Amino acid sequence: MNQSLDLDKTIEYAVAYLHIEKKNLENLISETATSANMELIQKSRERLTKVDEELLAYRRLLNDTIQFQAKNLFK
Repeated sequence: MNQSLDLDKTIEYAVAYLHIEKKNLENLISETATSANMELIQKSRERLTKVDEELLAYRRLLNDTIQFQAKNLFK
């Protein structure tokens, strides 16, 4: 059970980090949108897409972990 709590915390920290990174990327995109640096904007958008994909993967992992723990509680 302690390992599952550690996994839960790890997932929570990863999700929190990705949310911060997402916000930073959104801010960077909006700040550079007024400049002519289209390459930076494109790279930031690509990374933002990857961050969104990672967040979705962590949400699924967390959901699977919760379901697994729930099944084990009622055995």
